[in-house]
Amino acid sequence: MASRSSPGPSTSSQEQRRKRKREAGGQNGEEHASSGSPTHYKWRRGRITSEVKAPFLHPEERAAFYNILKDDHIHNFLLRDTGLRISDKYLLAMVLVYFKLAGLKTEEYGRNFFAALFLANQVEEDEQSRREIYPWALGWTWRTKMKRLHQRRDTLLRRMDYRAVVDRATCDLVMAEDPSHWAWMRTRPLHHGWAIRWYHRHWQEYQIRGPESSPLSCSLCSATESHPTKWEVVGINICRQSEDER
Repeated sequence: MASRSSPGPSTSSQEQRRKRKREAGGQNGEEHASSGSPTHYKWRRGRITSEVKAPFLHPEERAAFYNILKDDHIHNFLLRDTGLRISDKYLLAMVLVYFKLAGLKTEEYGRNFFAALFLANQVEEDEQSRREIYPWALGWTWRTKMKRLHQRRDTLLRRMDYRAVVDRATCDLVMAEDPSHWAWMRTRPLHHGWAIRWYHRHWQEYQIRGPESSPLSCSLCSATESHPTKWEVVGINICRQSEDER
C-alpha cells in the first residue's frame, strides 16, 4: 500500500487562492470602513443580528415625520398607549431611522408608520404588546387582515436591506437634533420596563383593545401619566384643531 505523499502542487495552489481571498477581503473591509457606510446586519433564521449607524436626516424628513405624528389617528394611538409600552421615544426614533434606511419618500411615511413600529417592537421588545397595533393599522376587521401588516413590514425590511437593529446611541443622536420635541419626551416608566413573567400578569394585559375601547388602566402610573378615554381624545383633537385655526 503506497504511503501518502506530501501536499502536491494542487494543495499549494488552493492555499494560495485562499490567501488571495483573505487579502482581498481585508482590503474590501478597509475600504468599507473608510467609506463610512452603515454596517449590514442580515435577518438570518428569523433573527436580526446587527446594528446600523446613525443616518443623516434632512430637515424636511424630520418635519414630515413630526407631521404624521400629528395625524388624528396616529396621535390618538400615541395618546392611548398605556405606559408607553409600544411607542416610547426609542421606538419612535427607530421608526424614523427605518424610513431613512428604506429610502422612503416623505409622502410614504404615513402608510408605513404602523408597519415600521411593529417591526421596531419585534426587534426590541420581548412582550406581545405589539399586537395592539393590529386594530389601529387595519381597522375593526383586523383579524382577517393581519397578513397585510406583515407584508408591509416585510416590504419595508427588504427596502432597508434587512438592517433593522438600531442601537441606543443612534436613537440618542436622532433625538438630540430636536430634544425639546414632545415625541422625544415619551420616556417609558420604569415599572413598565420590567420583564415580568406571563403568569404574573393580569389577563387584561393580553387583551387587544383597539380604538373603540378605553386603554388599560395602570395603578402604578400617576395621574399626570394617565391616558385619555376615547371621548377625551375626541375633545383633545377638537381643541387642537381650534388652536391650529387661530
